Amino acid sequence: MTATVTNASIDGLNLKEGERAVAAIKSSSIILAVTL
Repeated sequence: MTATVTNASIDGLNLKEGERAVAAIKSSSIILAVTL
């Protein structure tokens, strides 16, 4: 599975490149992404 995360999503979720993340996925969208 692959996914695209926008720059706005990275900023909004405070994600950093190279860190692990978990995403809950609904058939049409990502509901939540958080760093572990």
